[in-house]
Amino acid sequence: MFSQFQKDEALRIYDEVGSVDQAIHILGYPTRRCLYGWIRERDGKSSPENRRANRSKRNAAQAAINDLNLSSEHILSPQEVDKLQADLHRSKMVLDILQEIVRRKQMLPVFNLSPISQREKTEIIDVLRSKYSLHELLEAMEIDRSAYYYHHNAIERSK
Repeated sequence: MFSQFQKDEALRIYDEVGSVDQAIHILGYPTRRCLYGWIRERDGKSSPENRRANRSKRNAAQAAINDLNLSSEHILSPQEVDKLQADLHRSKMVLDILQEIVRRKQMLPVFNLSPISQREKTEIIDVLRSKYSLHELLEAMEIDRSAYYYHHNAIERSK
């Protein structure tokens, strides 16, 4: 239901503010029961020593937060985090595509900036296919699935 990142973030906020209710108010998730379960899961069985140590950590964190005057506007929602991660993934893919295009163009005797052919797009997709999904690459390279498979099969036959 929740990603490991969301669990870690909720536990981090809980450790900083020292209150389950405040952590839930800041993040907007999870339920109290769920967060208590994550805390028990992380800390193992709660012994008096663990409770004292956690209480002192929370008190220190609360003092630090009070000094910084941390508010909930500085924390991203889970949806914002997921969107940023998707944007980062797409940006990395586009960068890899551009690097592969530049590498291929530099191998030519004369570097030219002409548009790349469908066959070259297919070769670039084949190189990056282990790193990204075919659907993502086809969309980024603006090539139809049928055109990709046509050129892919032609390359395989010529080998």
